[in-house]
Amino acid sequence: MSIFTVVPAILWLIFSGIIFAFAEYSSKEFGLSPSVFWAASAIFFYALCALVWLPAIYQKQDLSTTGALWTVIALITTVTIGLVVFGERPSITSFVGIAFGFVAVLLLSIG
Repeated sequence: MSIFTVVPAILWLIFSGIIFAFAEYSSKEFGLSPSVFWAASAIFFYALCALVWLPAIYQKQDLSTTGALWTVIALITTVTIGLVVFGERPSITSFVGIAFGFVAVLLLSIG
């Protein structure tokens, strides 16, 4: 058996989401203080995130559901990094938009 099929798809997606968190962190740091290090770090983690996603889509072979689930993971990751790590405070309008986006993606993933 291959590691691509032994590890469940949801674990691949969660692992991809964790790597995505590093990519989001790196891209935010690049936005705050542009440097080759932060740019290369973001590119590396975004590419690695995409590679780790591949076993999940290989197992499920259902792009719409698997992609929607990954998008929920990415949304949670991005919002958490922004709020907790960088102390961002979205406006009420932005918060409502994030909430609606989360609900929309969640509904798409369970449908």
